[in-house]
Amino acid sequence: MRRFLAAFLGILFAAIGWHAAAQDSPATKLANWESTLTRIERALAAESELPPERHTEILRTLKLLGAEARALRSQEQGQTDPLRDQLARLGAPPTEGQPPEDPGITANRTRLSEELTRSQGRVTRAELVIARVQAIQDEMGRREQEMTQRKLAVQGPLPLSLGTWQDALSDTDVIYQKIQPSAMQWWRNLEIAEMGWLAIAIGIGILILAGFLAFPVRRWVLAKWGPVAEMETPSYTHRMIAAVAGTIARILLPSLAIVALYIVFVVTLPQEYDPAFPIFVLASGGGLVLFFVVSGLTIACLSPDLPAWRIIPVPERAAAMLGGRVVTGAGLLFLLSIANNAVSSPTKLHPSDSFASIIALFASIIAVVVLLPCLRAKYWVTDTHFKSRLSWLVRTIASLVIIAALVAALGGYASLATDLLAALSQSTLLIGGALLLREVIGEGIGAFMTPGRRFYDRLSRTTGLSPESGRRLTFWIRLAADLILWPPVIYGVLLACKISPTLLNAWLVRFFTQIRLGDINLSLIDVGTAILIATIGLLVVGGMKRWVRERVMPNTQLDLGMQNSISTGVGYIGGLIVIMIAIMVLGIDFSSIALVAGALSVGIGFGLRTVVENFVAGLLLLIERPVKAGDWIVVGATEGIVKSISVRSTEIETFDRASVIVPNSALVASPVTNWTHKNRIARVIVKLSVPLGADPRRIESMLLACAREGEHVMKHPAPSVILRAIGEEKLDFELRCFVTDTDYYLPTLSALNFAIDAAMRRERVRPVGTAEISIQPALEELGRRVVEPA
Repeated sequence: MRRFLAAFLGILFAAIGWHAAAQDSPATKLANWESTLTRIERALAAESELPPERHTEILRTLKLLGAEARALRSQEQGQTDPLRDQLARLGAPPTEGQPPEDPGITANRTRLSEELTRSQGRVTRAELVIARVQAIQDEMGRREQEMTQRKLAVQGPLPLSLGTWQDALSDTDVIYQKIQPSAMQWWRNLEIAEMGWLAIAIGIGILILAGFLAFPVRRWVLAKWGPVAEMETPSYTHRMIAAVAGTIARILLPSLAIVALYIVFVVTLPQEYDPAFPIFVLASGGGLVLFFVVSGLTIACLSPDLPAWRIIPVPERAAAMLGGRVVTGAGLLFLLSIANNAVSSPTKLHPSDSFASIIALFASIIAVVVLLPCLRAKYWVTDTHFKSRLSWLVRTIASLVIIAALVAALGGYASLATDLLAALSQSTLLIGGALLLREVIGEGIGAFMTPGRRFYDRLSRTTGLSPESGRRLTFWIRLAADLILWPPVIYGVLLACKISPTLLNAWLVRFFTQIRLGDINLSLIDVGTAILIATIGLLVVGGMKRWVRERVMPNTQLDLGMQNSISTGVGYIGGLIVIMIAIMVLGIDFSSIALVAGALSVGIGFGLRTVVENFVAGLLLLIERPVKAGDWIVVGATEGIVKSISVRSTEIETFDRASVIVPNSALVASPVTNWTHKNRIARVIVKLSVPLGADPRRIESMLLACAREGEHVMKHPAPSVILRAIGEEKLDFELRCFVTDTDYYLPTLSALNFAIDAAMRRERVRPVGTAEISIQPALEELGRRVVEPA
């Protein structure tokens, strides 16, 4: 015993000692941690089962020690990178045959090498400390799990045995035999007369508040937001609001009233009192809150009285039966918990083995008789809902757990039966509450992200959010909400299933803080933070890019292509900065990224050659700008207007409103006709043939008159008519004019057609063949400009 006491005191003093040494050097900290871990390991080896106080103290010490060791490791790893960089700048020492270097450089190299070696040694020792902490936590968690399993495997008295009932009734160390004198003692010692007026006023105020919350406020909430019988077909939003209001009215408000009464009861406890009555009252109050939770969630979700307000898709006749059975079962279990509190020992706070066996049997019978029928398929499966293997699997597992609890209780395994029922009920409450909360969150997100809502419309105007992008954003917000909601629920379910908290916490710490990629230590928290920063940063960069494109660039005198290049460059630079910040949050050294990029360069050269070509071509297009947004170009068989240029491809919108995605390398490596490379002035040529006997000057005057009447025809250079050829039976003319913008060639073409037709009818000139119309660039008489390959 002395050895055990000495070991415990050693652990306690060591824990206090390493807290006091928080400001010591890293070497001293490491030595203290290693000494503490050695003492803990010896204590665990000497004693197979630790008292609860020692167990808790060791776990607290390990938790703090592990956190300190991780902080020291991160600190030292941050110091090794600058040391390596300085050594790399100094270069390698001269080899044999080379001239000697400066002694100062040699001394610096030696000093930096020694510091780097010491820092790496401290990192290694800190990692060893972390590994030892995890090993001890695993061992203690394994012991906790073994203790739980041994407890569940203990067979107690058989509940159907007459001797068990006799032993239970003959037990005198129970609360129900001491509750009356304990209550009378509490009442006599209350001494309200000696309490101050302020204390009396506070107590009365709390009692009034408890009654106000339990009745008038509860009724007001249900009347204001609860289900209304007059509304025959409420929307899903109304049903969710009514369910939340019912949950608040039936759970939160009564629970707050009980808490208020609990405060009054605790405040009025005398300094010396028999614990029987206070323990019974406090424990029963907790059971009453649990009953309110179960009954409130059941009524809010099933709405047995108003089927139209139901949010769980179960058959109508099944809702009333399910609601009644669940509430009845919860009420019976609450009464059974009161009985359990009454037969518990006021000192041990749990009933005797005989009473525990009997209570476990009654709890199992209630579960089998009242709750097990609720799992039948006819109550849950309809033509449109719950026809899945998952539903069948969940109901089957729950049924097996209830039956197993009854079998265990009949066999005298009271702890096993009680834990099975407790795990099932707690898991059901956690998952059911999470599902209800998930629906509420989803409905709230839908209320904000629905087109026509004020928030969505404002967001759409600010960011240019399209309906399709809004649906995608809603999906990702819902996914993020699920990722935040379900991990705590899963953790609670695992705890309810009697998984060792020490083991579970150790697994979580490793999962969140120890993701190793070679020499890089990543933390899942840092990864999540980096993803969040990258997401928010890219959204901000997108908004800034849109602001530059829509607000800043239109107020400049730059052409459309230059505006597009500047806004695109802002997006690329901002995105690069955001990604670099996210990488810095992860704690990844850029030199490591350079090494990885160098290792992947060969694979990129072969496997991603086309992507790299398009990327480089995109940069060339943005810099040289032979093709820019808004240009009218012809690439092969594709002709249209350039809508946007990215680093990989260019979007061309044809005159049929079809979008053609052209790789950037095609615009650089092949001839491209750009109708608007230098300016947007274009020349329209109308070819016309008339009979050989027609007056040429008359035809010339007629065509020039038609051209001068054109709205978009330029006066300088002036329109002209050319007699191209004199044939055997006809004269070939060309009307040449210029328009200010290529966008006007169709209106000009139409206007010239109408004007020439009307003039020929008026002058009684008969055309030969069909007029030909073509459009030519303005600055070259020979035809189109061609962008030569880069």
